[in-house]
Amino acid sequence: MNTNDAVLEAPARGVCGLREFLIARVGDTLVAIAADRVEAIVDAPRLSEPPCDEPWVAGWFVHRDRMWLSVNLVGRDATREVGAKRLVIREKDHARFAVEVDEVHGPTLLDEVRREPMRPAGWRTPTRWLGRGVAFDGRAVCWVDVDAVAADLATL
Repeated sequence: MNTNDAVLEAPARGVCGLREFLIARVGDTLVAIAADRVEAIVDAPRLSEPPCDEPWVAGWFVHRDRMWLSVNLVGRDATREVGAKRLVIREKDHARFAVEVDEVHGPTLLDEVRREPMRPAGWRTPTRWLGRGVAFDGRAVCWVDVDAVAADLATL
């Protein structure tokens, strides 16, 4: 038996303590969301009116016959690219939301994830939601703390 196969089939979070992220693009910025927190990737057509005044709440959408909030990191009035997607975050503590992105790139491991804030110019989200990550090739990536997003959504 070749033991290399077992190593290659190991889940990413078990490999050297690294965690797998889903990489997407919002405007000119690469964003990373923990892959184990993403339930689904769905299309992102325009929505109904937002239920609150927060500039990052884009509106409601239906997923699995339930209402979910859609969060736009740039702000609800940002232009939406053709083919935009929503990364539906696994429901936790009754928080049901998705993050809107312009394009999904795929999974990767980040070399580094820091609590150092990273807020791209023009984005309207709270800075506590975003941190600086470093991809394997050295590029800066903005990672989204979905627990911080969920905590803020719970107060709406």
